[in-house]
Amino acid sequence: MNEIHINDLGKRLERIEEVLAAAAANNFSVQIEIDYDACDELTSVETGIDLLIRDLHDEMIERRKLADELEKIKKG
Repeated sequence: MNEIHINDLGKRLERIEEVLAAAAANNFSVQIEIDYDACDELTSVETGIDLLIRDLHDEMIERRKLADELEKIKKG
């Protein structure tokens, strides 16, 4: 059986929780610091979370723009 070794597992899981909690509170400015020189089994999960949060942030910006445009049209 292959043994999985993840560097600093507890610290990294805690950071993932912090980043997800911040995103749930509409704070998309946080990211997971990823050390690509020391990739392991958790790196792809961290990368995926960072990409998801960036995409959510971009989507929120776009929705705000659309909402502003609709408000201008209503007033208009």
